[in-house]
Amino acid sequence: KAGIKRSGSELIIGLPYETKESHIDANRKLIDLGLEITTYNLHFLPGTEMDGEEYRKKYFKKMGWRLHDNCYGIYEGEKVLELQETVLETHTLSVEDFRYFRYYHFLQYMMWSKRWYYDYLKFLKSYDIHPVDVFDKIITKCKKDNGVIGNLYSEFMRDYNAAESFETAEELKSYWEKDENFDRLKNQDYGKLNMLYMYKTIIDNRHAFTNFLLDISKDYALSLDLDSNSFVDACEEVLKFQNSKFIQIDDEWKIKEQLIETFNYDVLEWTKNGYGQLKKLENQKKYKFHLSEEQSKTLNTQLKQYKNKSINFALKNMTIYTDAQQFFYNVKPEMIS
Repeated sequence: KAGIKRSGSELIIGLPYETKESHIDANRKLIDLGLEITTYNLHFLPGTEMDGEEYRKKYFKKMGWRLHDNCYGIYEGEKVLELQETVLETHTLSVEDFRYFRYYHFLQYMMWSKRWYYDYLKFLKSYDIHPVDVFDKIITKCKKDNGVIGNLYSEFMRDYNAAESFETAEELKSYWEKDENFDRLKNQDYGKLNMLYMYKTIIDNRHAFTNFLLDISKDYALSLDLDSNSFVDACEEVLKFQNSKFIQIDDEWKIKEQLIETFNYDVLEWTKNGYGQLKKLENQKKYKFHLSEEQSKTLNTQLKQYKNKSINFALKNMTIYTDAQQFFYNVKPEMIS
């Protein structure tokens, strides 16, 4: 109502009395309000009431340890790590619930809050297919998938199991002090899982994830008795539009300044007019995807600053302190000659 174009909210998973259903319902309500959502795993702060023995015994069944992101170093020849004690199970949330939500939160972060697949989710929502249900369907399908996206899901969960949920602080220290694991930190092969796997998805596996989402669209068309051809065609156009908005960077780290794509649906007007009904065009339209002069200058400066062995890690570091919208092209209609 205040005219704020983008606003957000934060949630904490693992608080007393939270259930799987209540947490999903909270996310559902925040999405319905159009808010971006950031979720944190509950952790104990020494000296607080929650850190006390009585409080722990009353509300929590299992705790674990993980490394604070980027909080490590070698001082006077000794490997030093900063740790964080987190909740892994409560009386109302099981260990498996926490595992479920680890990937759920990643999908919500990438697809909704950071808007990499926002248009696709808004299209499904116009058919009363809610994003929280889409995330659940993706997780279910990932567990059964033997392809690229299923493997990416398994890799994500291995990182969570191996590096984010140690039962004791001593186990964590023993794991990360090993040279091969400590080298992962130094080489930036490990960090915030959401950012790490976001770029693994949209840079390394964009085509595979697009096809994965199209398969999900076909499942919805079948289960909801929709006109399969028109529904899936529209999903494909929305995903094409979404993918075309992602900036393109070649192997030489050079950014493509602009590109032109042809569409059969008026996707641009649909996004501008509040995501109502997506209409098929009588005649095709071309859209120009381009960077502004300021955007191009900013991105190229940051790429030089954060240049690493991998574009994924550079983008991850750039995202920490900047708005992810800088990685999207501006779009405008292009006259067909």
